[in-house]
Amino acid sequence: MKNRVFATLFALVTLSACLAACGGTDTTTTTQLPPTPTPSPTPAPHIDGWLNVRPDGSVRYLSWTSSGGVITGFFAAAILDQGKPSITNGILSGSQNGNQVTLIQHIGLETATATGTINGTTLTLQTPQPDGSVATAVYQGVTKDKYDQALAAFKAAHPGPVATP
Repeated sequence: MKNRVFATLFALVTLSACLAACGGTDTTTTTQLPPTPTPSPTPAPHIDGWLNVRPDGSVRYLSWTSSGGVITGFFAAAILDQGKPSITNGILSGSQNGNQVTLIQHIGLETATATGTINGTTLTLQTPQPDGSVATAVYQGVTKDKYDQALAAFKAAHPGPVATP
């Protein structure tokens, strides 16, 4: 049995060699596969500013430009102050080094400083509190339209006169 398999295999190999040497027909085919496309990188989302919406519906928005590491911009906050809606706007300044930011909110003669990190479309800020603790707030990079929608939702949920400090 082994001899018969060996003889058949030997005959096939010899026949293939003879056909190749005698100009016989090549029975092998090569299939050309199209090149695998290289996926294009996902474009970075358009970010006009950074939005934080609290569980009570309060809205905080930060928008700035950075040139040479110097931040200039504004902030807007629609919050509940002792249960009453209040809207505050002010100047934002600070510095940026890579993904690290220091932000200073200017409200009249007062200032509040926060430091944080940008990771993709997330901004995480830490702010010292009067009691010595440090509060952390997470903001999402959004378009101005998203901020406008969040502000409209706040105003709809808290109708009535709005206090501005």
